[in-house]
Amino acid sequence: MLSDGEFHVSIWEDGVEVWVTQMGNLMNMNTAFVDRANGVVVIIDPFDAGKWIKKLEEERLEPTHLLYTHTHRDHAAGFPGMIKRFPNLEVWGHEEAKVPSLLGHVVFRKVDFTGTWDCLPDESVGWSA
Repeated sequence: MLSDGEFHVSIWEDGVEVWVTQMGNLMNMNTAFVDRANGVVVIIDPFDAGKWIKKLEEERLEPTHLLYTHTHRDHAAGFPGMIKRFPNLEVWGHEEAKVPSLLGHVVFRKVDFTGTWDCLPDESVGWSA
């Protein structure tokens, strides 16, 4: 088990790094895919912007994309801080995560997507920007 904010890094055969970390008192697992050769850094469901920013600065990297599996508060807690520090990020999420009637509920956080996908599980992705 990882300690809070500890990062485990694996490097795939193609050079892409996979960072896994556990953050916060809810033990949220976050993942990033880092392709240094192409300048792509994708963070999935960033929980703690401060810890992500610190790690990225240590590695001299900037994120290019945030990807949201859904917008429960424990998955989207880092959104405001990441956007404040990196305002040009592309932010992607599932189309159904934009349900306005749910955003007032304590469980959800508003995430402003720059692009969405709309597909069922096990279905090909239909991207929309």
